[in-house]
Amino acid sequence: MVRSLIDCLYNITAILEDPATVGRKYRMSGLKTTLIDIDNERDRHQGEDDWESYYKERRAPVELLIRMSNLTLDEVMQVQKGDMWPTFGEYIDRMQPGGVLTENQEFLKTFARLEWRQYSALSHGAFEAFIGTLLGAIPIGAYYVNDFLP
Repeated sequence: MVRSLIDCLYNITAILEDPATVGRKYRMSGLKTTLIDIDNERDRHQGEDDWESYYKERRAPVELLIRMSNLTLDEVMQVQKGDMWPTFGEYIDRMQPGGVLTENQEFLKTFARLEWRQYSALSHGAFEAFIGTLLGAIPIGAYYVNDFLP
């Protein structure tokens, strides 16, 4: 949950840097990703009538949201990979002109260090969550394996 809150903080603060441009990029990336996911599921079940009905049921509201956002299906689908919304890690590491980071990137980087990094490792079930920096007498991920501990 903590990691989810950090990602939400990232999304909000990044959008607030330039709401008109960055907010649009955030929305277009999410719409494109959703359409790709729906289309991929359809491809897996081509020819199955129930899935065709499900596809139409899922895709129609997304297309409506595209129109309500004053976007077109073509412009959403033409968003290039490099223009998609970056993950938290990509954002905080992306150097700006002159090889510097923004104040917001520096602020958010504090949530990718030490204990905060372990929250991410826990949410992804990564090994370092169980052996990394100690918070007290035992690793932060110890509650996952409390049946193995004395």
